[in-house]
Amino acid sequence: MTQKSLPSLLSPSSFSNDGTNHGRNIHHRRLAWIIREHSSDELHHPSLSDRITYPFPASTDGIQTSCWNDIGIAGFQTVLNRQAHFMRRLIWLVVLTTCFTLMLLQTDDRLNYYLTRPVSTTVRFIRNDSLMFPSITLCPYRDTLTRDASHLDLAKLQSLYETHFPEVFEDPVEAMYKLADIYDVATLWKLSGWELETEIISARVNCTENGGHMQRIFTILGYCLHYPGIPVTVAGHFFGFQIKMCKKDDTTDKINRFYMMISDRYSTHDIRALTHGFFLEQGWNKEVAVSLRHFQAENKHQAPCSPDESQTVSRCISRCFHETLIHKTGCRMPYMNLPNFTYSVPYCNTSEKLRLAEDLQKDLLWEGKGWHPASCHCENSSSCSQYLYETNSDTFARHDDCAQYKVYFTDMTYEETKEEFAYDIISLLCDIGGTLGLLLGASVLTMIQFVDALSRQIVKWLTKAPGLVKRQKSSSIFNVVQPLRELKPVNAS
Repeated sequence: MTQKSLPSLLSPSSFSNDGTNHGRNIHHRRLAWIIREHSSDELHHPSLSDRITYPFPASTDGIQTSCWNDIGIAGFQTVLNRQAHFMRRLIWLVVLTTCFTLMLLQTDDRLNYYLTRPVSTTVRFIRNDSLMFPSITLCPYRDTLTRDASHLDLAKLQSLYETHFPEVFEDPVEAMYKLADIYDVATLWKLSGWELETEIISARVNCTENGGHMQRIFTILGYCLHYPGIPVTVAGHFFGFQIKMCKKDDTTDKINRFYMMISDRYSTHDIRALTHGFFLEQGWNKEVAVSLRHFQAENKHQAPCSPDESQTVSRCISRCFHETLIHKTGCRMPYMNLPNFTYSVPYCNTSEKLRLAEDLQKDLLWEGKGWHPASCHCENSSSCSQYLYETNSDTFARHDDCAQYKVYFTDMTYEETKEEFAYDIISLLCDIGGTLGLLLGASVLTMIQFVDALSRQIVKWLTKAPGLVKRQKSSSIFNVVQPLRELKPVNAS
């Protein structure tokens, strides 16, 4: 059987003579199929390599001759068309340049606004089944931070002194410094510090099933009692934390003034017991109504915060204070117990070091000489989730030598202040897409087309492959007919 050759398929009798555009389109599609089917043998004939001109963008190695024809932006093809009128091309160039500039300015404005991470704040009042009760710290009152022994029990200090020295106990301060050459300061505070448990007549927490217990801790005021915060389920004046302290004998050397501090469970108590406490004296009652506020912030680059709730500003300030004092003394005081920081530093174990440390803590905290919390740069060291306790206290006199301290929630509601990002990535993309569509009539796919065309054009400039088929000015599809007809018929059986 004889198969028609390619030239016979392209003979004039194979085409319609109706002269219509429809017929011409059919011929174009047929010719494209014929060239693709015979490209492996007939179109590689040596006589055709230099004579065929393609009516569509031809390529070798996948690089199209006309890279910008796919860009669908209005007026873009007019600017590239050298056959168009000069004024028409100029007008479109000015219009496209103006729109492109406005698009860049608007995109830059939206991007800068997004990078500022704007937030919206929502405030809600929520009633909950349980609330986190604040931590409460009870400390002995201390007149000053240096040359002072008011944070020590004088009876215990005298007994300890007489155990080691034959001299008569006269000056408590000098006795304390002499004992500092025998004991380190932490041991000295433990052996001669106030035992506040002996002053307490009653202590109860009746706002939860698990009342919890008080534990002894060190602060800058001496040996203190600390009640850690736990969840509570009831509120009101008759439910909460209540502690009553009375003299058990008529001795005058017993402590009769106290500091009470309310804080969240993650705050440090070492120096805050002095700066954030309530003063309480025997013969008085103090009742403190507490309301809870929960602040949930977003982590922003201009105001960073940590998801770790234990990372607080008070902890950062305490660490900064400890570093300053330890750097100048080479030792630490008993209340300097931050994990992974001060444990390797020895306690002050000589009278000289203890005097220096006490003088420094007075200068640093009370006088502000050589240290200030603002110099610690702790404003960005807070947790994203913070619990704040607002207090409203009332003090009134008693008719005995006791002191009573009561802390309670007014109700089981709390205020939640929550930050949320007001301009997210979706809003940014919508604004940029709207700007592209309004000013250029473009979309994301148009931008991809532009990048694709630019990359192909760059590759074409760089490669300049020899023998690359170039597109001719004439785009008539019948330019390929004459060379193909000169080929000899191919017979196949």
